Amino acid sequence: MPDDSTLAFLLTNELQQAFQTWDRNQPARTGLHASSVLESDADFCTRQHVLAEQFPDERQQKEQYWKVLAMFANGWSIHKKWQEDLLYPTGMVVLSEVEAHDMWNPVLEAELDRTHIHQETGIQFSPDAIIDFAGQRMVVEIKGINHEDFQGCVDKPLSAAANHNKSIRSAIPQLNLYLHLLGLQKGIILAEDKNTQDFMIWIWTYDPEMSIKPLTRAIEVRTWIKLSDFNAGELPHRICSSINDSRAKRCPFRDACFRR
Repeated sequence: MPDDSTLAFLLTNELQQAFQTWDRNQPARTGLHASSVLESDADFCTRQHVLAEQFPDERQQKEQYWKVLAMFANGWSIHKKWQEDLLYPTGMVVLSEVEAHDMWNPVLEAELDRTHIHQETGIQFSPDAIIDFAGQRMVVEIKGINHEDFQGCVDKPLSAAANHNKSIRSAIPQLNLYLHLLGLQKGIILAEDKNTQDFMIWIWTYDPEMSIKPLTRAIEVRTWIKLSDFNAGELPHRICSSINDSRAKRCPFRDACFRR
């Protein structure tokens, strides 16, 4: 029988491995997502997304460190609280008709992390929530941030809060892209203090110019996919000079890329 310290060590290791199991059981992510077309110039790679479309079975699964997965799980729990426990009961959440339906008995689905596919660009996106409030339809983007950053954002305009916190800064182009894809004008960034559960809300108005780059990237990917179909797998150029580049090491199609 192990002593108490050994028992605690073994159980800690078992629970850390549980995060890895949880991650492996998540459904595989396919398609061109909004987060991809919003990557930095150094990270966005047209070739990667064409490979993902042409050779999906060659995706390499990369195991994440358990602590990173724990942060993801905690973030999702914050989203679930706001989406299902708080927003949905208010009656503000938009209910959309499921495509395959009986016209006499339509099936409605709440716009809470519901996946949409934009027909023109192929972008897949899942807004945290879409609500009707004060006569306007708005997209809600939920962010959990640490206490120190939250305190630095209190009573600040959105521009100042974005300068202070990376999560809020990244939420702006993401929310703006969602507004474009849905044809809406107003969005909400809701930030929660992970320590105290205090929250703040900022309103964002759609900026057409901010959507130009991600939309251009999506159309470029779609164009290359069509070109590849007609030209025996022709691919866009690599942005990595070698398979050992730091960017290449993070790529799920690293091996597939350098085999071609």
